[in-house]
Amino acid sequence: MRSASKSCELDSVPTPLISVLTPLFLISQILLTHPFLQATFHKVKRLLTFDPF
Repeated sequence: MRSASKSCELDSVPTPLISVLTPLFLISQILLTHPFLQATFHKVKRLLTFDPF
């Protein structure tokens, strides 16, 4: 019984972190794979870094 309660406690600790990181990871994957969004990202990156190339 004690080991079961410990595993539940361990599972509940990283859950908020996972729930935050998973959408961010999926969004980043979509941004990297989608050509139009990738081009937009590079334009925004250029504006932010003031790099003409």
